[in-house]
Amino acid sequence: MLTFLRRLTSKRTIRPLTVTQRFVLLGGFATFVLASLVSILVNQYLVRNEMTTIATSTRAVVDHFVIPTLNPEQFTLSAQSDAYWQTTFTTLKTIEPFEKFKVLSPDYIIISATDTTRVGEYNPSTYASRALNGDVVYSSMFSGDVLHRQNDQAGTLMEVYVPLRLPATSGVVGVLELYVDITATSQKLIGLQVGVVVVAFLIFGLFFLALFAVLTASKQQQLAYRDPLTGLSNRHLFNKRVSEVLAFSKPNELSALLFMDLSRFKFVNDSLGHSAGDEILRQVAQRLSQCIRDDDVISRLGGDEFAILLSGIHSEEQAALIARRIQDMFKVPFCSQEQSLHIGIHIGISLYQRAKNTPTISVETWLTQADSAMYISKENNNSFQFYNPSMRAYTLERLRLEEDLRSALNDDALTLHFQPVSNTEHQIIGAETLLRWHHPEHGLIPPGDFIHLAEESGLIKQLDYWVIHNALLQAADWAQQGIHLDIAVNVSPYTFQDAAFPAWLESLLNNINIPSSQLTLEITENVLADAKSSKASLETIVNLGVKVALDDFGKGYSSLAYLESLPIDIIKIDKQFIDGIKQRTTSEAIIKTIIALTQNLGIQCLAEGIETPEQLEWLLGEGCDLFQGYYLGKPVSVDVFQSHCLIPNVQQTASLLLHD
Repeated sequence: MLTFLRRLTSKRTIRPLTVTQRFVLLGGFATFVLASLVSILVNQYLVRNEMTTIATSTRAVVDHFVIPTLNPEQFTLSAQSDAYWQTTFTTLKTIEPFEKFKVLSPDYIIISATDTTRVGEYNPSTYASRALNGDVVYSSMFSGDVLHRQNDQAGTLMEVYVPLRLPATSGVVGVLELYVDITATSQKLIGLQVGVVVVAFLIFGLFFLALFAVLTASKQQQLAYRDPLTGLSNRHLFNKRVSEVLAFSKPNELSALLFMDLSRFKFVNDSLGHSAGDEILRQVAQRLSQCIRDDDVISRLGGDEFAILLSGIHSEEQAALIARRIQDMFKVPFCSQEQSLHIGIHIGISLYQRAKNTPTISVETWLTQADSAMYISKENNNSFQFYNPSMRAYTLERLRLEEDLRSALNDDALTLHFQPVSNTEHQIIGAETLLRWHHPEHGLIPPGDFIHLAEESGLIKQLDYWVIHNALLQAADWAQQGIHLDIAVNVSPYTFQDAAFPAWLESLLNNINIPSSQLTLEITENVLADAKSSKASLETIVNLGVKVALDDFGKGYSSLAYLESLPIDIIKIDKQFIDGIKQRTTSEAIIKTIIALTQNLGIQCLAEGIETPEQLEWLLGEGCDLFQGYYLGKPVSVDVFQSHCLIPNVQQTASLLLHD
């Protein structure tokens, strides 16, 4: 019982009661209390009504048979003998049954009684305020173990006090105390009381069941129309509200649909776990709710997609104002698992204004328009984008391109290009692997045009696995020819945070006859958002003998703590700083600092994006370790790279590759 009470009152126990269980228990208890209370009140009313009826009937009989026999001129209570009263009440007994009686004087002296031993008894405290005011008074019921019938059998009696008034006089000259047998009435009341209890429990029980049914239906309706995670409208309810606006909006009334998608959310989900992702979604819902009006509708459509319906707005600028407000809200970092996270949001806006005698668009069409604008916003890195009709063709093209990319993966339509990496002795000691897609209609599609699409569609892991696998096969083939090169492969944050990736990589290295030290995985600083998770993954990969390079160092949210706590082998200086050599002293100062830092930490430093001999000469003078860029060689096919990679002079190699 104690455990049950703890479950009932606590939400933090191991097995707390559900809301439904709490409602049933508390509702049942409330039904019992209310039904019992109503039963008591009704029963009291029934008892009081029956007792009043008996007392009134008794008074009428006394007035009819007793009072007329009393002569006002000769009557005194003391002049009447017990025999007189016995004879008088014998007649009454045949009409109004009673068991015993007493005759009291105004000063509460018993003048006559069926129990003659009590005649003359004086006890004013017992009879105080009874009947001397001229009213009939009755006591409550009591069982025969207090008073007994004359034959000593237990019965149910009631005391009735009837005032005596002499004819043609005023005032009370005495009191009759009658003990009326109400056994039959008592049995009748017991039956009524049982009926009242049953009816009360039945009524309140049915009321409780009806209430429970209504609440259950309401809860089911809420589940059907609400997102269980954020409490926002779900897609079903949102589509219903949108269809109402499309159907019932007034002519020329302007409405807007905002379609929103979070950036870097999948990365948070993969790196910190789904519980952290759920917390971020709840915080997003709270922030979005603060940016809209009371009449606007906000919905989580699924995953990290949200939508807002703005009905009855005044102008396009009003929709833009809300979009800017949302963007400003997202400039404040989110917090999950005691970590500060920067989450971006892309917004597509589609306006609708109903024209006279023009059919309305469908809900799906309106959502698709806003979705298309959102994709344009994402690709152009804009805060928000309004829809225009030309975007439809672009969206369809993206869908076709996604299907073509799936087919390319399955049909081996992808190829690898390699860009040389040289050391300070002008020797090509490695190559960065780059993916190329030769589309049958569009020709060569650069990675910038399809890598983002692969991330959006979930194909990025398949692409990364394909690139790593084929790059290692190529490195093994070169090794058999006596060409031993380090192979660098860019790895997406989504792939790197995949829990199955280290085991897959270990199995691949075991199956391909190549030293694991020849493989370098290039990751960006975005991968390191969760230092604990990244450290575990990095240590697992480093233990395999694979090297790790930190790409685009200084371009994003650089943190020196990464270099101290994580096993990084190579730092790649971003091209934007290399472009500043001989142009900006600030860029040169940053490069010098990075080179000095890597030297002190025992980490190799690689400069990428070298395009002029002056840049290469300056970097050599500052002590940079490795070099990569168009000046040293463009990314080329396997055949071209293989035919030139053994040329010892980097200047000759660069010339050959540059003009290929």
